[in-house]
Amino acid sequence: MRWFIACVVLLFGLLGVIADTDSKVVQLTSDNFVSLTQLHDATNGDWLIKFYAPWCGHCKRLAPIFEELATVVDPNVHIAEIDVEAHTDIKEQFGVSGYPTLLFFKQGQMYHYKGERTVDGFQTFLRGGYAALDAKPVPKKRDPNAPTFVLELTTDNFDTKTQAATGTNGDWLVKFYAPWCGHCKQLAPTYEALSQDVHGQVNIAHVDVTVHEALGERFGIQGFPTTLFFSGGKMYDYSGPRNLDSLTSFVLGGFREKQGDTVPSADGTLPEGDSAIVTLTTKTFDSVVLTPSSGGWFIKFMAPWCGHCKKLARTWEKLAQDLKDDANVHIAKVDATIEDDLKLRFQVAGYPTLLFIKDNKMHKYS
Repeated sequence: MRWFIACVVLLFGLLGVIADTDSKVVQLTSDNFVSLTQLHDATNGDWLIKFYAPWCGHCKRLAPIFEELATVVDPNVHIAEIDVEAHTDIKEQFGVSGYPTLLFFKQGQMYHYKGERTVDGFQTFLRGGYAALDAKPVPKKRDPNAPTFVLELTTDNFDTKTQAATGTNGDWLVKFYAPWCGHCKQLAPTYEALSQDVHGQVNIAHVDVTVHEALGERFGIQGFPTTLFFSGGKMYDYSGPRNLDSLTSFVLGGFREKQGDTVPSADGTLPEGDSAIVTLTTKTFDSVVLTPSSGGWFIKFMAPWCGHCKKLARTWEKLAQDLKDDANVHIAKVDATIEDDLKLRFQVAGYPTLLFIKDNKMHKYS
């Protein structure tokens, strides 16, 4: 009986090997990618390629669908896949930032498939559905020895190099990072490629915030990487995908779709005329805040030397800018090192202390 079970197990194992061998899905690697696909000159047909990671659940669920698709597509279409966790140069070349990424290549053009992951969905796309999408040229593989144009910024040279407050030294994309940050490391090759592609148009730079803490406080950096774009004396927060196409589109004009913020000065503050934050004093507090018709007041009690207050400054300003046209809510601050009476009155024991006051009722934000 044991001999029979062993034979059955062996038989199924052999069938599995045979099934793998008979797969019509082409397995691509860094070594054979160019020679097999011939994507740039399109001399070896059309290619639908799945860029995947072995641990990705969505990729695993797509595998049998891809196998079936490979048996029914037109002979001129190749169905292929590549493990870009193992072949990171291909991952970098095609800007893969999520799994699975599905790209279709036809006549030297590239189309990003985002439709239904079914055999019928793929077939409809391959038989002409791709034409409804914007085509992009096939990206070229980068020379690992090509020069990088990523500039190193420090506390000492940030303002003299960037002239961010006035915009008189061009546009700057600045990545605020930490050396131990995994996401920062993943972004590094894309960032270098960006510096090569936009060299002469946009300055690409980075700041190690673990060394230059003052810059981190000044710009309210709370996570890594944080990427800020400076143009025309304004500051724009980049929150899009961390791939080459998205970053390039943003720095070459996409940033104009966002509202820019005023660049904080070296001490982390904004010029009073540019700030939407109301500064309260002992003399003005009651007449401004406690008037029944004045609405709600969100107040930050702060100290100029407080690191946490500096980190909050940018967020506080953005909140004020977003709500500046709302007559029912006002964003304010109190320098508790100057306004001792208000500090005692509201029992401020640490910085920053955040209070919301409306209709003479106070709520502490924690």
